[in-house]
Amino acid sequence: MTKRKKSLNITGPVSEQMKCIQNLIYNYDVDTYYHCQKVAQNSVMIGQIIGLSRKRILLIYNAALIHDLGKIKLPIEVFRKKEGLTDEEWGLVKQHPQIGTDLINSLNDSSLETTIPVVLYHHEHMDGSGYPFALQGEQIPFDARIVAIADALDAMMSPRPFRDDIYSIGRALLKLINYCGTQFDEEIVHQVITWYKGKPLY
Repeated sequence: MTKRKKSLNITGPVSEQMKCIQNLIYNYDVDTYYHCQKVAQNSVMIGQIIGLSRKRILLIYNAALIHDLGKIKLPIEVFRKKEGLTDEEWGLVKQHPQIGTDLINSLNDSSLETTIPVVLYHHEHMDGSGYPFALQGEQIPFDARIVAIADALDAMMSPRPFRDDIYSIGRALLKLINYCGTQFDEEIVHQVITWYKGKPLY
């Protein structure tokens, strides 16, 4: 994102389970760990822009920190491929939200329950073309819609094995506009764009 707005200082008690989960992600793949960190930071910024409470932002932040937990049960080679994925590999990728949710449920830790909507639904699209359940619009939890945008921003603005170019913030924001209402929540995107530019772009 950008430093035009001072980021909220997010601090709070971190459970041993949360520390353990973050360590699992780190040990699986450092890039995935730092991706989760950046998505969490982006989520805080978006939460501020749209006027969420500090408490709500903290919940989203914690969920975003572990949103890709399910990847740890999948072959890391799938996520490092430079060429396109096979149908079988893409099928594996689509399992990671459910796998992550199952891992969280297996811990029997009530403090982690608020992370599940983000972990499970952050790849759902507003038009129903996402996964794992092809939910549409308001069926998708609001927190997951925020993290979906935060996730996409980091994916576009960070190196990826399958893509040589790294998007600038301006190019990434234009991509959000192109997919708002289909992949992304239109109102959230509108508020992010308006804040970033100081005036509506569409």
